[in-house]
Amino acid sequence: MDHNKPPTISAFHVDDQLEVTWQDGTNTSYSFLWLRDNARDAESFDQRSHQREIYTAGIPENIQPENVSLIDRGVGLSIIWPGIQDDVIYDSVFLFDASYTRPAKRTNASRALWGSELEEIRLDIDSLERESPYAGASLVSALAARGFAVIQNCPTDNSSVQRLADLLGYVRETIFGGIWQFEADEAMADSAYTPKTLRPHTDGSYSHDAPGVQILLCLENKAKGGESIMIDGYHVAEQIRTASHEIYQDLATIEVEGLYQGDGVILKAQRPVLRHDDRGNLVQVTFNNYDRAPTLMPPAEMARYYRAVQWFDTCLNDNECQWQYSLQTGEALVFDNWRVLHGRHGFQGVRRMAGCYTNREDLESRFRLLGLIDR
Repeated sequence: MDHNKPPTISAFHVDDQLEVTWQDGTNTSYSFLWLRDNARDAESFDQRSHQREIYTAGIPENIQPENVSLIDRGVGLSIIWPGIQDDVIYDSVFLFDASYTRPAKRTNASRALWGSELEEIRLDIDSLERESPYAGASLVSALAARGFAVIQNCPTDNSSVQRLADLLGYVRETIFGGIWQFEADEAMADSAYTPKTLRPHTDGSYSHDAPGVQILLCLENKAKGGESIMIDGYHVAEQIRTASHEIYQDLATIEVEGLYQGDGVILKAQRPVLRHDDRGNLVQVTFNNYDRAPTLMPPAEMARYYRAVQWFDTCLNDNECQWQYSLQTGEALVFDNWRVLHGRHGFQGVRRMAGCYTNREDLESRFRLLGLIDR
């Protein structure tokens, strides 16, 4: 299918459902119940709110159209339904987008897997806010392609964090607050508040809906050490898939429980290290050895679990997989927390940071607005 042109229907026939043949020869079946439920006429669908108006439970299970015909050389269908005076038009793009036979793809962006030799994307905060078709478009494109970007020339206060969050959605409130600042503070019950080395991890492994994006702004850097570490989780996953299908499958199927206990809360969630959608696309990498709960499993599964976890963590701590950079005052890292794992070398001295999270759903919304992901 040529995705630069509207899909057209070359043939169809009606039996107990509508069988559509696309221009590339693939076929999709649409039940008449589904077609009636998803009619886009004024009585069935509110075009302004994009909400269904039809009472689905009132549609006869065995509903049949009175007539079906091609329109405009196959760029759509016209269906006459019982009880509706006017034809209901079904655009071929709408039908194709809903098709379960379309190619199993998540994004049209030139997603590039990367390791230590990455040439990172650097963007200017003021320029981002002046972009079109909407502010922050190049940042969204960078997150789709590489999973992170370095933002330069940021004022060294919380306003920069807010401005970057506004380009991607809105600030997400968590147990740490909305926008937070931190430096080494042993009184805090979290490893991020120590000057120790932080091995690569994703945040929110204990959350059922882990943050989609993390923003980290350097407010002040008068420290020795403290280099940031970034790793492409998709790249590591592909390395493991190539090396061992068995290990990859264990990482994709054995659920790992994340636990946060402290500051008056106990949070738990579990999912595989590598989570896939129903089309087999890798959609989320989750790994945080600091917050991994003491899960006990039957012996055989326990052995597979530890083998997979150790293999994955070993790959993360291989310098060939790590992009490392000393974040300077006024620079921010913005990264996809469902793809990129982050860490930090230990340091001595003053290193003050600010940051926040935004939601994954808002990032995906912007991917869709730019045509970078299936609608």
